[in-house]
Formats: sequence, C-alpha cells, structure tokens
Amino acid sequence: MLLLKITAPFATFTNSRSREYAASYLYPPPATIYGTLLALVGETDRTKHLGVKIAIAVASLPKPTTVLRTFKRRKKNEINHRSNSKPDYQEVLCGLNLVVSVDSTQDAHNLENRIAQALRHPETIDRFGGLSLGESRDLIDDLQILDRLPPSIEWLVKDDRGKITLPIWVDYDGSEKTRWQMFSLGTFSEKVFCQIT
Repeated sequence: MLLLKITAPFATFTNSRSREYAASYLYPPPATIYGTLLALVGETDRTKHLGVKIAIAVASLPKPTTVLRTFKRRKKNEINHRSNSKPDYQEVLCGLNLVVSVDSTQDAHNLENRIAQALRHPETIDRFGGLSLGESRDLIDDLQILDRLPPSIEWLVKDDRGKITLPIWVDYDGSEKTRWQMFSLGTFSEKVFCQIT
C-alpha cells in the first residue's frame, strides 16, 4: 500500500448530472484520482492498471466558490463559431488537501511501484503537460509519499446507503458504461478501497 498527500489551490470535479450551472462534486471521484495517477506516471492507456484499488480521504473540506467562465459546446461545425461559446457559472473548490491510498495487489502492472518511481526519480518518466486534479487548469501544488496514515481524517467509505455518489469509471464514448459508487465518511478500513475495473 502506498500513501500519498495531494494538495491543490483549486479544482473542479464537474458533476456529470449538471446542466447549465456546472456544479462540482464536493469530493474527488475515484475515476478522477485514477486519471491523475496515470498522468503522473505518463500512462496514456486507461486500462493499463485495471484492478488497482484506490482510497480517498479529505484532510480538510475545501471551500466552494462560483466563477463565471466561457464554456465550449458544439452547436456549429466550425469550431470557433461564436455560438459554440457561452459564458456560464462554474463551481470551484478551493484549498484541496487530500490523502490517497493505492493498493496494487490485484494490478498486474503495479501502479504503486510506478508512482514511487515517478516521485523518487522523475527524470525516468516520459510524460507531458502539467499534473492536474480534474481539469487541466487545476494544477497540483504538491504530491508526496507519506510514511504513515495521518490521524483524524475522514475517508470515503463504500456504503450502499451513503449520501455521496461518485463515478469510479467514466465512459467517455457515452455514459452507458460509467460506473458509480455510493459513499459515506468514516475511518480507514478495507471498505475505503474502490477497485478500478
């Protein structure tokens, strides 16, 4: 098991059910964290580390704010046509402070080892772009390995009666194969791990 601390000044985890107002999930979805970890190690194949287990804790609840920004929505074939751009409100979370646990015991390509290699010897990794948490503008401030579980943090715990619903796999070719998990907040246990399959 590998423990990571991730901090970012702001991020948006756009709720896929949002329409006009781009609301954010209050907690980072496991699918988003998985994508961030793949970007860290320079992996472009989303299926490479299927089987890995990810757990997420929020060390302090981020503060939501609303910004006005331009969104692109394709209405005309010409990409720069003015009807394809529209100002709209978006919810942004400020002051993200996360702890992520990665368990590669069922991952044939061992994402844990690749993350440790990327952080200890970044010169050996072939990757591109800034490391972000969610949208590409949401750059990460710090990502480091922790040697032990921090005390007094709340983990997302799998709970079929939980009130927090997050995607654990996103289908980018439609939404039919997107998979969801319900969570509540609690202490660290085996139930905090979501398997990416």
